[in-house]
Amino acid sequence: MLEVDVAKVLPKPGCPQVKETLILPKRITSIRYQRGSIDKAEPTTPCAYTVVWDDPPVPTTESDDPINNRNSSVLVAPSTEPYAQYCAARTLNSGGNIGWNDACVVYYVEKNDGNSTWNYYSSHVKSSCGANGYGNGVLTSCGRGVEMTSPGQWVDFAPSDGITYDCRTISNSVTLLHFDVGYNYTSCDEQRAYKYTEPGKMSTYWKGEQSQSGTNNNQILGGTSHHVSVKVPQADGRPSWSHWWNSDAYYCGGLGLPFCL
Repeated sequence: MLEVDVAKVLPKPGCPQVKETLILPKRITSIRYQRGSIDKAEPTTPCAYTVVWDDPPVPTTESDDPINNRNSSVLVAPSTEPYAQYCAARTLNSGGNIGWNDACVVYYVEKNDGNSTWNYYSSHVKSSCGANGYGNGVLTSCGRGVEMTSPGQWVDFAPSDGITYDCRTISNSVTLLHFDVGYNYTSCDEQRAYKYTEPGKMSTYWKGEQSQSGTNNNQILGGTSHHVSVKVPQADGRPSWSHWWNSDAYYCGGLGLPFCL
């Protein structure tokens, strides 16, 4: 667990004092903070920032599809299996941003692929986000990214690059004696996906305005998930990966959305 004073790590006049708590596996020691978003197409506010971390270096001697397996007289059918996975978390507890993130990743390899030049790997990443508003928190953004940092080439990715929308009507009302009095409003969520030319580099964002339905701060208000697959040279071992995340949430007083005070 790591307590971070963002104002000291990324000093910027006019930006509020922000402190957050990071929870990452002990083996992860490379963590960076940067202003703005890694995704240049993603609009940000002047005080927004992104947290980046690197997986530990992978020994090049680690082989998931050794050559002697393919030269064996016994044929083994190709298969996929996970070889590593972990989760991380962060909570922003001041400076107007009351959001939290949970992020997980699972790495897969294709065994006995029969290819003498390449080994095939995939990274499955996801993120869940919420707000610490005790019933008054509103989530507006939840972002998650991954990038391969060792040599290799693209194979596939999902979901497709672009923006999709999901709109719904939300009803807020109170009961008198014989009647309900309230209002309706429309809330639209966006799922944005950015796929880059760099092998294995992709990010997804949830965008919208989702408020808590109760006082449970663990309620998931938004999230993302995406998958990338790459191929790496046979003798280079497993790929190395870098990850990033960001989110934004605020406190909504008064009657709640869309009438915050």
